[in-house]
Order: sequence, then structure tokens, then C-alpha cells
Amino acid sequence: IGLVLLSLGLWVFGSEVINATAVGLLAVSLMLALHVVPWKDITRYNSAWNTLVNLATLVVMANGLTRSGFIDWFAGTMSTHLEGFSPNATVIVLVLVFYFAHYLFASLSAHTATMLPV
Repeated sequence: IGLVLLSLGLWVFGSEVINATAVGLLAVSLMLALHVVPWKDITRYNSAWNTLVNLATLVVMANGLTRSGFIDWFAGTMSTHLEGFSPNATVIVLVLVFYFAHYLFASLSAHTATMLPV
């Protein structure tokens, strides 16, 4: 119960001191260190870990594209080229760009996470 209260307290009140992700990792680490959960139970669900790692990688890549300025550059380029188009033509072109850009990404999640802010 103490570990649950510590985790909840840090998640709710510790946002200025410690990141929520670090709180989650701390809670899992403490559960392993205190033998609340054996390592075998954690590694048994390898498909869940694969999903977590893959989605985390995709989110980090999308964040990297945003921080590098690619998203702003792409949005600016698209808006410059679509400036004189009618609203219907603009929607059609944007849907086509979104559709064909799908082939540049390994998964639909990466594509959506990267292109949706545009």
C-alpha cells in the first residue's frame, strides 16, 4: 500500500520535482527490488513490451521531427503551394499528400503521429 501511495503522491504532487515517466519507472523498480513482482512476471508478457517499445520509439521520432522544425517547414511549404486553390481542391490535395506520405513511414502509428500536427 505504501508503494501505491508513494507513486500516486509523486504523480499528483511531484510534477515539478520528478517526471511522471520517472515515477512509473521508479515504481516498477521498487516493486522488483522489494520482490512484490518477480522478474519472470514482467518478462512473460513480451508482446506488451514490444508494443510499448515500438510506440515509444514512434512517439520519440515524431517529437524529433517536430523539434527539428520539419513539421513547421512541411506545413509552410504546403500552405505556400496551396494558397490559390479552392477549398475543395485543397482538401483533395491534402488527402492525397497524407495518403502518399504513408509510404514513407514503417507503420500507421508513426505516420499519424508525425503528420497529424500538420
